[in-house]
Amino acid sequence: MTEETEKLRSKKERDLATYPDRLIQVGEVCALTSLSRTQIHRLCNEPEYAHLGFPKSVPLGLSRRAWFLPAVRRWISERAAADTGQASEPSSTADKDTSPPWEV
Repeated sequence: MTEETEKLRSKKERDLATYPDRLIQVGEVCALTSLSRTQIHRLCNEPEYAHLGFPKSVPLGLSRRAWFLPAVRRWISERAAADTGQASEPSSTADKDTSPPWEV
């Protein structure tokens, strides 16, 4: 990593610490969530993804939107908690009959 990149990274980390409740643009949402811009827009706009509860964006102008950083962080932690909750449950697939319904 170059020195300039390190300076930019440390500035961004300072900004995150200084303004924890700020608005962030789609590029930062991508970086925080590891999702693409396309997937973020799908989560926000398409009804089939509404059950995932992705935070709503707020308009900043005619064609610019932003998200509240705390809402995005909360969504990430909820997803992580849901994932770890599912992983910690014992698997009971060995007890169930897994044959297809047409073979019953």
